[in-house]
Amino acid sequence: MEMNPLGIFSWFGYSLPLKQRLKLIKQAGFTTTCLWFGNKEQMFHDGLADQMAGLARDQGLVID
Repeated sequence: MEMNPLGIFSWFGYSLPLKQRLKLIKQAGFTTTCLWFGNKEQMFHDGLADQMAGLARDQGLVID
């Protein structure tokens, strides 16, 4: 039986590194995420936005 995708926004209000947030998202049972490209996202602020999608994929998450 195929389940419907379940997603959550990657910025859920806690100041944690993106890699850690994505791991928590996956552990909580989500299968998709939407990435945040705002100033509060440290990787975006540091000019590393091009690496963010890869971190999500490394966790097995689909980017919505």
